Amino acid sequence: MSKMNAQTAINHIQEIKTSAELNQVIKAIKIQQSIIQQQMAISFAVGDKVTFAGRGDSTVRALITKINRKTILVKDLKTKTLWKVSPSLLTAAA
Repeated sequence: MSKMNAQTAINHIQEIKTSAELNQVIKAIKIQQSIIQQQMAISFAVGDKVTFAGRGDSTVRALITKINRKTILVKDLKTKTLWKVSPSLLTAAA
């Protein structure tokens, strides 16, 4: 979505006057987020090496061990720690 489309959507949301209408928008956003996460998850496979930002601004290199509906389970290659990570936070590693 372009910045202009996002701003247009925000402007329309700000015009909403009832909780019922706002709840409909929230539901639509949650559904769209779920669709995006699922699309991102299918770009990965068990055994793929990935990176993501860990705690303290460190970059974690990990191996995908399981792909769930909303999260991906990865094992840190250095510490062997298991992490449950959103697919949108993962980047394929070389």
